[in-house]
Amino acid sequence: MQTETETKISSKYIKTPVGKFWVEADGNKIDSLSFVKKGRKFPRPKDNGFDFSVLEKQLKEYFEGIRTEFNLPLNWDKPQKFHKRVLKELNKVPYGKTLSYKELAILAGSPKASRAVGQVMAKNPFPIVVPCHRVLASSGKLGGYGGGLDVKVRLLELEKS
Repeated sequence: MQTETETKISSKYIKTPVGKFWVEADGNKIDSLSFVKKGRKFPRPKDNGFDFSVLEKQLKEYFEGIRTEFNLPLNWDKPQKFHKRVLKELNKVPYGKTLSYKELAILAGSPKASRAVGQVMAKNPFPIVVPCHRVLASSGKLGGYGGGLDVKVRLLELEKS
């Protein structure tokens, strides 16, 4: 038997130039975007009324170099307090700019939490949309990325052009 919450969840695969995403949304907000990697299993997509066309359009515009920021209904209720603070600061980083984990920790009000910021980046529920690819190590090295370093490089190159 499904609960009321379960029946509201919509989900879909969305193809992009850097790979496929699994997207989940509740009745009116996007809960998460996840890179689809080989071997990772996702349930069947569900259509429970969420309109994914705005997300698809904005991602298409981003990859065409037309869109420099996203305007989407994201569910900010799920990330924990520290995660939400870090992600909200990250979301202010302009298109084509980068910063270090340490700089992001300072912006989020926790200057000694560089490693914790790295963990938040690894768990970012909205990759690309909330641009964790713009965060680098203090040395300028790429660090990690949920979609793979090749994807991070492609996104950074896209934003530089």
